[in-house]
Amino acid sequence: MKQIATIALLAASLNALQAANNLNNHGGPTMQNQVKAFFIYWMPSGVVLDTSVTDGVGNFETLSKRFFDDLSATSFYNIVTQYPGQCGSNQCVVQNGPAAARFGGSWVDAQAYPHAGTRADPLGDSDIQNEVRRAVNQNHWTVDANSEFFVITGVFKNTGKGVEECDSSGSNCTFNAFCAYHGNFGFNGTQALYAYLSDASFNSAGCGEGISTATNTQLASDREVALMTHEFIETVTDPQGNGWWDSSTGSEIGDNCNQIAAVVTMNGNRYAVQQEWSNDTASCVSTFGPSIQFTIGTGGDDLRGDSSATASLQRPAGATFETVNLKKQNDSGWGNNTGHIAVAGFNQPSQTALGQILVRLTSHNSGVETNDNWNIQNLTAKVLTSSGTLLCQQTLAGNPLARLTGSAPTALFATPNCQPPIPPAATFSQITFNIGTGGDDLRGDSSATVSVALPGGAKTFTLKAQGESSWDNNSAHTKTFTISPAVTLAAFGNINITLTSHNSFTETDDNWNIQSVGITAAGSSGSACVLNQSGNPLSRLTGSAGTVTLHPRTGC
Repeated sequence: MKQIATIALLAASLNALQAANNLNNHGGPTMQNQVKAFFIYWMPSGVVLDTSVTDGVGNFETLSKRFFDDLSATSFYNIVTQYPGQCGSNQCVVQNGPAAARFGGSWVDAQAYPHAGTRADPLGDSDIQNEVRRAVNQNHWTVDANSEFFVITGVFKNTGKGVEECDSSGSNCTFNAFCAYHGNFGFNGTQALYAYLSDASFNSAGCGEGISTATNTQLASDREVALMTHEFIETVTDPQGNGWWDSSTGSEIGDNCNQIAAVVTMNGNRYAVQQEWSNDTASCVSTFGPSIQFTIGTGGDDLRGDSSATASLQRPAGATFETVNLKKQNDSGWGNNTGHIAVAGFNQPSQTALGQILVRLTSHNSGVETNDNWNIQNLTAKVLTSSGTLLCQQTLAGNPLARLTGSAPTALFATPNCQPPIPPAATFSQITFNIGTGGDDLRGDSSATVSVALPGGAKTFTLKAQGESSWDNNSAHTKTFTISPAVTLAAFGNINITLTSHNSFTETDDNWNIQSVGITAAGSSGSACVLNQSGNPLSRLTGSAGTVTLHPRTGC
């Protein structure tokens, strides 16, 4: 919850009564790269978070530090990349990658509270702000747009009741309205970003965060981490109250999913977190990505506020598989010579990239308006993994790159840098022959072999040995052999099947009708067709014509 404007409800059941809508961009900044989290544990004598340690902090202090050590380049933190902020006259996207977020430091303060900290005499928001000032000065921490300071209070050890606090309104308090909040205040010419966290183990107040089972041994610490993630992710996306929140309800990214918890694994460690709202799916999520990020520069003709624009993502063959909203109707207009960002999920298999992008302008005329005209000066499309790794990038520019009008509202852009990658060549270590005998059998005292041309020389396998039961008319037989070393599908050369008659007494040479031949190769990546042929017969082998040559990839 952001201070004053919205209340993070104590009970999940109350929050469920409030309809969740997508968040709106109110034009302010978001936190960017190398975001830092500082923890101030305000624990006078008799106040603790963890009764098992002397400083009263213990497990949550360890867990919160590890959380921020593990957070960067994860699919959980990737959720915030959906919400670009303002950087000067253009937009910029929150970064997710190595060192995108980190632990800044912590301090345990044993200074007495200026109030009793009880329901009758609670701490105030001014006390929390003063504690931030005290911690910054004491520890020589830097206050900037990418640092957040968490003030955490605990429970009174002698009563087991939580320390009570009220926000700056004086009427919204831990005992009647919230478990935590975040805000900002002026500090030496800049804005200090801060949050207050009550003790989440004080579950009688409804601050259990929807968590009933410990993920990391101590239930109270897991609840505190989830509480912290609610406020931290809200601060990243709405640090000064003019970022991303629902215009109709005031709810921020965490409020829409209040007390809906999930367990995520980051860097091999498990954490209980608060789910966050995804504008892309209009739902609460604990992961986001892979994604596509569009950065679009408007040139000398703007995109009106009542116009909308979309980008249809197409496969190389031209079929659309996803459409992304670049600008919705009645979003703020895109002025001349400004940059804008749109982010959406890229819900395709990892081996599928882009083929082309179709950008469409739609005019929504009112009154005496005519159709809109829009100059696109430049366009960059980035496809990224859920951990923020760049898969491919296509940048296009012109003067203008494209001019969209009422009579020509679309522009099609090729993405040669984002074509589907060529899959690694699969290798095969087995070959299987499925052979059908037609109207003339293969005698029991005859033999049949197959020779397959391979790198390093042909390999010969016995299909039927002399003395083996005959292959009767209109019968089918399957034989599988090992290939070593394994080879690619392209390595298979000509295939020769040979009949050898072993005549005894008055026998003459055998004749054998081959009706069909199916050959498949198999390996760790699956199976593939080598050859598939049939006829009536496909081939008749005799004493004078005992070999047939087949060519790989025929009939596949």
